[in-house]
Amino acid sequence: MATAAERLAAWGLGLRYEEIPQEVVEAAKLHFLDTIGCGLAAHAMGVATEGRTLMAEQAGTPDATVIGLDRALPGASAAFANAMLCHGLDFDDTHPASVAHVSAVVSPAALAAAEVAGRDGRELVTAIVIGNETVTRIGMAAPSAFHKRGFHPTSICGIFGGTLAAGRLGGSTPEALTSALGIAGSFASGIFAYLDVGTATKPMHPAWAAHGSLYATRLGQLGAEGPPTVLEGRFGLYDAFLELKPDLELQLGDLGSRWETPRIAYKPYPACHYIHGSLGATRSLLGQLAVDDIADILVTLPQAGVALVTEPESMKWRRAPTTRPSSASSTRPRRCSCTARSA
Repeated sequence: MATAAERLAAWGLGLRYEEIPQEVVEAAKLHFLDTIGCGLAAHAMGVATEGRTLMAEQAGTPDATVIGLDRALPGASAAFANAMLCHGLDFDDTHPASVAHVSAVVSPAALAAAEVAGRDGRELVTAIVIGNETVTRIGMAAPSAFHKRGFHPTSICGIFGGTLAAGRLGGSTPEALTSALGIAGSFASGIFAYLDVGTATKPMHPAWAAHGSLYATRLGQLGAEGPPTVLEGRFGLYDAFLELKPDLELQLGDLGSRWETPRIAYKPYPACHYIHGSLGATRSLLGQLAVDDIADILVTLPQAGVALVTEPESMKWRRAPTTRPSSASSTRPRRCSCTARSA
């Protein structure tokens, strides 16, 4: 029986543009544009540009475009720089069921791979859909479980989608792409340690995943071996990271008939999607209340978001963001209560 990686590789290489429903194609295009727009905005604001500077220092064949750079870079370097920019403002899309920022990995990896291989727009869109569907399913097999262990599913799951997209565009064989997925499992990384101190480490996660996607793909094409049981096997992704073995058939059994790409959500605010409800509620009150009218604020959020946006508590009791000078008044800050609830 074929392994999960073998099934994903066969599906990814066999899918034709004409087989993708039009609404899925349109969603893929819009998410690609949304992601590139986020990268352009980060470039304009000077946010998450360190990766671009680092990659520009590297030598190699100038194959792929980089946002804000007047020269091309090697594919993997371009993927890293662009992915870091695209996630820099935390304005890029999120797939709620897998709790992953899908496009920040898949779009930069696919764009770089398409430029390296000289592929057209249809092939790029097809590869993006393949990557999106892979990331979301790998995350949905263990919803919120990566977060609970301190791992970032955007990069942990994202590298598999990026690898499938790059392999499709790069002309990998089924065997080479299966090995590439196995290699990607050893490259998968990204931890939430930055949450305790507020460092801007998060954009590097999709950058490393996009970068690793192109390297894993090329290594597979060169004959390097990766385990085909990288997802479900002993010491595979779920066992190693989560100590569980999910039913992957629930996610792989309907490849090509159920489409998750249209379910990826755009962000109305450049912040963690777990606080979008409170941001929207606050926005609706603008002009209706004066500051002195507010005695207490009660904010609810899904249980899964508690550790991400309300802890550690000592870091959250501030009168101003840590990234800019405080303009808060000398008056004692009013109390803001954050209450967890089930999603």
